[in-house]
Amino acid sequence: MSAQAVSVYGSYKESGKYRSDGALSDFKSACRSIGGALVRNGFRVIACATHETSADRYVVEGALAEAKRSNRGRPAIVWMRERGVDEHNAFFEKLQSNDPNHFESQPIARARKSELAFDSLKLADKLIVIGGGLGTLTAADAAKMAGKEVIAVGAFGGAAGQLTDGDPELNASWSPQVLRALVRRLVRAARVDFAVLTIKDTEFDGLMTALRKQGRFVVDGEVQRGTITNARGEDVAIVAMNAEVQGNLEAYEATRTLVTNFAPRAVLLVGIGGANPLGDAFFGDVVLGSDVIDFTIQVRSRGGRTRFSSKGYPYDAGLRRSASALREALRHSLAKVARRSLRFNDKELTTTNRDVREAIAASFAANRRPRVHVGQIAASDTLVKDAKYIVPLLHAHRALLVFAMEGAGAAKAARNTPIIELRAVSDVIGYRKTEDCVRRASRAAGLVATEFMRLHPLDE
Repeated sequence: MSAQAVSVYGSYKESGKYRSDGALSDFKSACRSIGGALVRNGFRVIACATHETSADRYVVEGALAEAKRSNRGRPAIVWMRERGVDEHNAFFEKLQSNDPNHFESQPIARARKSELAFDSLKLADKLIVIGGGLGTLTAADAAKMAGKEVIAVGAFGGAAGQLTDGDPELNASWSPQVLRALVRRLVRAARVDFAVLTIKDTEFDGLMTALRKQGRFVVDGEVQRGTITNARGEDVAIVAMNAEVQGNLEAYEATRTLVTNFAPRAVLLVGIGGANPLGDAFFGDVVLGSDVIDFTIQVRSRGGRTRFSSKGYPYDAGLRRSASALREALRHSLAKVARRSLRFNDKELTTTNRDVREAIAASFAANRRPRVHVGQIAASDTLVKDAKYIVPLLHAHRALLVFAMEGAGAAKAARNTPIIELRAVSDVIGYRKTEDCVRRASRAAGLVATEFMRLHPLDE
């Protein structure tokens, strides 16, 4: 799926009923800033006017400067090629000849220039109006009738000043604050393919490091937002948020925020976890959840025995199938994490359970390469460090691979939105973990999550 396209209509009027407020130089500067912000946030710009006072002309200048700076791999600017050869075509052809990678022309069959703008409107997902006169008002009405969002920047008066619907942020004098308000309006209504939730700062840092190598991300309130290009050459729109506090309740609230504010096509819970010492996962491995087992409710008997009321929540079937199909490809991304040879030290064991001690020692002795698994992930509001805690669980759930603290809350909050959980193994329960293992696992989680979003077919 290609990036959303935005048309910017308007002009600076020195006199008349729709006379513009402020200076022409400020109008030009504002339009350049809008063009740069559009490209920076993953939008494509549709341009059709080249007059000295038209908004399009300067929006294109700003968009081109940002496209060249960020070295986008796809055209950022679509211009309407009129029938025949005239000043309009010559203007854009000159720009395209100098920077061919950033422009794409769209031929039109209209013979009348007055209808040129309406052809560009058909291609646009959204319309921004700034300044302008009667033609701008007419275009805005046509866009609304076609069901397209119209965002009016009233900072320079004119027609746009009559269309701001009382939005004080967009009707104020032009400033960086107005530009930020405009970007918020644009991106909050834009399509989101994946909403990614992390819990710890190290997890978020690992995720964003991997994402920024694939695309450009910007801060948008409490999230970071941007796009990466998938294996099909399509844009994948992503928002990422760090909940900062562990636990199922916090994950529930954070997931509801993402689902409510951004309506993503899927939610990805990304982080680190402790491996079941009797299971198949080990240091450096990554687990994608087939389902989450909720151990948040527990009962202690008089004799001190703990009993658990567990409930399973299967993760989305389509995402699970994709995870299984992509396991080998995802494993290759783990090669980017510098492999550190771990040596077994029985002094680092934190359990007296003989089966657990022997299983951990055997896993160290195997000295295998990191793997990607698809399997069960446990969720509990208790941080599991003692192997004795998990022994009762394994009698009922022998397939558990990783223990974490947020999956149940996130799965409940997602409701009808597809969700899957991804955990990199930072420690094995019963063996003391190190900060180095936490950093490496956080990086591995970020790399595999990014690769999963890059390879997962959007049409699924």
